[in-house]
Amino acid sequence: MKNCTSSTVAAFAAGILVMSASGAEAAPGMSAKVCMTCHKTVQENLVRGYWEDLSWKFATTQVKVDAVSEVIAFDKDAFELVNPPEGDSLEKQLRGIRKGAEISLAFVEKDGKRVGTKLTVKPKLKVAEEKLVKTEALEKLVEKGTGYFLFDARPGPPFQEGFIPTAMSLPFPAFEKEKDKLPADKGALVVFYCSGVT
Repeated sequence: MKNCTSSTVAAFAAGILVMSASGAEAAPGMSAKVCMTCHKTVQENLVRGYWEDLSWKFATTQVKVDAVSEVIAFDKDAFELVNPPEGDSLEKQLRGIRKGAEISLAFVEKDGKRVGTKLTVKPKLKVAEEKLVKTEALEKLVEKGTGYFLFDARPGPPFQEGFIPTAMSLPFPAFEKEKDKLPADKGALVVFYCSGVT
């Protein structure tokens, strides 16, 4: 069975700094298309996308917003981190953020460039152990081909890149709109998967 996952791959775009007019009270925000499924508007002074990289030495973060890599500076002494990975320092926490993790980064304009003030990492979903389906058990179900319903909860583009055989696309953000795909039998075995526990 082919195990496909979403990959967010981007080369570091050296020298990119997001600049805007100095002195502006509010700067335009940016949001990855997939984020717009839940967040219906792009907020000023906020970037939503995927975590890519960190340069501690130069105090910059790199955030992937669709096909664009945003490099945004931050002040090590005034930077707020919400839902951080474990670590006893800001640097260790930032370095612990998984590449491709969903994040939002609030910023202010200073001297014509964006300076991050607050980074929020989407928290991991907590699922009770007894509700998790192990890879081996799912492989057996897929081999059997019946007796279950398998849903890929990732957004459309990653699903189109590859999916587990027999899976149907039911992206989490579109769940309410597409819940008619669920089986009528409330006792049926229903399995959802994504790019990992997020």
